[in-house]
Amino acid sequence: MVVASIRKGETAPLSVAISHTVPLERFGSMLRELSRALPGLQLTLRRGSANEVAENLRSGTAELVIAGPLDQTWSRLDTVPLFEERLGLVVSTTHKLASRKEVEFKELSFETLLINDGCELVDELRARLEANGIFNTAAHHVGTQEDLLTFLKAGLGVAIMPFGMVGTNGICRIELKQLNLARKVSMYSVAGRQRTIAGATLFNLLRAADWDFDTGTKQ
Repeated sequence: MVVASIRKGETAPLSVAISHTVPLERFGSMLRELSRALPGLQLTLRRGSANEVAENLRSGTAELVIAGPLDQTWSRLDTVPLFEERLGLVVSTTHKLASRKEVEFKELSFETLLINDGCELVDELRARLEANGIFNTAAHHVGTQEDLLTFLKAGLGVAIMPFGMVGTNGICRIELKQLNLARKVSMYSVAGRQRTIAGATLFNLLRAADWDFDTGTKQ
């Protein structure tokens, strides 16, 4: 009966939570395919930090979550890796480092760092900075990726972030020696929890997708 209703375009509810640090445009083709397959799709998209989207999943507010690494250990968390993005230094095209192909950690001592506190790897990034002698440097803190990119383009500092999250408009990507860090973006669901038809369809679309785009993982 539910399948028949969905085929007639009556209703196909789905709630998905996506980390602030994951660009939605990566999933445009899958969402279009989902909409074509289910004309009655009613999608609710939630944004949040890693902890917030994980709580959406745990509570049932979201059926699927897309995010970087989640600091969660509960046994029913089902993880399907989607793609990886290498991290590096990102600066404005007007920044003095913009013409460089690579820099060393010690050069960041003289820069203002832009830190997205909502990034899943923020603690790891702090550890890498400290391990390379970067302590108590000037910093601006933001809560979303959009704000971080705005600060970058305004020339308010530099950032260490996944290369695949930024385009080339007003932004330069530079290798940071000794960083050697990548972020894995995954799809999360709750093992054993029954999926809606819309949730199962999107799950299969994401799992089967060809993630062949510039994630910055190619050397």
